[in-house]
Amino acid sequence: LDSTEDVNSPKIIKEFYADYPEKPYVSPTRKEEWIEQAKLFKKTMLVPKSMMKRFSDGLLPGHIYMLHWLKKYTNKSVPAYFEYKYGIDFEKEKCFLIEQGFLNESLKPTDQGEMAIKKHYDIIENHNPPKPDPSIEGISKRILAQRNNLIKNGCKEYVYIASKTSCDICKKLDGKHFLISDLQMGLNAPPMHEGCRCAIAPYADREEYETKVEFFLNGGTIKEWDKLKRRKYR
Repeated sequence: LDSTEDVNSPKIIKEFYADYPEKPYVSPTRKEEWIEQAKLFKKTMLVPKSMMKRFSDGLLPGHIYMLHWLKKYTNKSVPAYFEYKYGIDFEKEKCFLIEQGFLNESLKPTDQGEMAIKKHYDIIENHNPPKPDPSIEGISKRILAQRNNLIKNGCKEYVYIASKTSCDICKKLDGKHFLISDLQMGLNAPPMHEGCRCAIAPYADREEYETKVEFFLNGGTIKEWDKLKRRKYR
């Protein structure tokens, strides 16, 4: 691959995985769009830190599932979840498992590999995560689309709009405005919970607009204004 294709891997490691005990594998083909989604859906998009902690036998959780998967399948396409859920480079880790005696040359678990599967079978049992609530998934996609449209239109802030049947959590947020760059679903943007039907909209404050104009007329800069705005939301 051309080196220019791998610009996102180090950026992703630095932004999302800097404090991990071992850095997960990020392929050179990871797109910029993934980074934007990961900022909003950290719980579902990122490899959990627990996946990058080795057991006493030197194996990662992803190695255990690799052994289980290779035991079941031959000549089958490698699922993307080995990278996105377990954070491992499947082809590279095959060599590691062979060198450590967990796989044989036919890519099937050795006796040592079988013992590792049995010892850490909870990894296999917990492989399938619960399916997300369809309503939450749909609203999340809508809010993400709205966020991107607001950015394209030059908006800096959004206002939280609670639904008529909203819960107490959402009612407390109703009418409050936030920086788009700080938008986090479940914290200051819908969906806050299952069944959430709240929304967001562009925020415009006439009084603030006039204050901003006066600020610039008195010699203030855009950078200084942005700093003042950010302090307001802390």
